[in-house]
Parts: sequence; C-alpha cells; structure tokens
Amino acid sequence: MNWLEKAIAFVSPSVAFRREAWRKSYEELRGYDAGANDRLNAGWNTVNASAEQTDRIHRNTVRSRARDLERNSDIQESIVGAFERNIVGIGFKLQAKTDNEELNTQIEVLWKEWCKPRNCDVTFQQSFSAMCRMAVRRKKIDGGIVFIKRYTKGGVVPFSIQTREVDDLDTMQTGRNDLRIVNGIEYNEFNRPIA
Repeated sequence: MNWLEKAIAFVSPSVAFRREAWRKSYEELRGYDAGANDRLNAGWNTVNASAEQTDRIHRNTVRSRARDLERNSDIQESIVGAFERNIVGIGFKLQAKTDNEELNTQIEVLWKEWCKPRNCDVTFQQSFSAMCRMAVRRKKIDGGIVFIKRYTKGGVVPFSIQTREVDDLDTMQTGRNDLRIVNGIEYNEFNRPIA
C-alpha cells in the first residue's frame, strides 16, 4: 500500500475500502491473459467446439507435417527414437509364472518362437519387437496405428497380427445402424469403440 492509499484510509476508511474493492475487481477482470486481444495474442485464432470437430479440419495437415519432420529432422528422430528405446528397448521377454516349471519353460519357448516374423506378423515381415517399435513411432507421428487380430493357418499358433495405418480408416462415414462413427471408429451408445 503506497502513501496515498494510507492517507485515504486514515481520513476515510470507507472510501479506501471502496477503492480497494474496485482495484481487486479490475484485477479479476484482466486476470486471464489468454483471453486478452493484445499484441501477445495476435493471430491466436480459436474454435470453441468438441475435440473431434476441432481436430478434423487440420488432422491431415498436422499428420503430413509430422511425417515430413520424421523424414527430415534429426531432432524429431532423436525424440521418437528415445521413446522407442525407453518403451520397447530390445523387445519384451515373457516370464510365465504358473506352478509348473516345465509348463513355464514351454510357454516361454513358444512365446519366443511366436515373436518371429513368420509367426506373429501376417505378412511375415516384422518381428513382434519391430511391430512394437513401429507402434510407438506411429502413435507419436501419426497419432495412432491399427492392429487387427488374424486367426490364420500355420505358424506355431493359429494367430498373427496385421498392422494398418490410420490412413486406412474410412473417415467419411458418420453413422450406421444408430451407431456413431467418428474418424473411422464406430462407437456404441456408451461411447466405447467397437469397430
């Protein structure tokens, strides 16, 4: 409180109180800098809509720019590479914990065999570790990846995984059979993804 305010408070406490109340109200009005329209926020255009409505407009542009950075930026590569190393590393090792040690060993050997490209990938091209690294990369760059469970003949077990890019989703549909489709993902009435 400066000397003028102290003098006013000494002479007329009610006037000092009203001045302070007005000052606090003024500070509250200007409290949100993000809401101001000054030079610091010039060019900051916003849309007050749902996340999907806001993102849909710019999704392809942002994804293509992120992919361009993936191909041309050492900084982007170092960031995504760090995620791959910290999340997947050299891969996942299964440790079965049943009461039967012989069964544990069989499960672990079967897992190691299934993780090879000819067993886990429907195209026979990527190991399970490579698919996991790709999932981390595509999530960071593209915003997601689609894994499809495939029950196939052959391999150590009749199950493999197919990977698809998010670009393969049909984003033009908006509904079917009273179900909502948003950005290629079908949701039930509780907003749970089902297809």
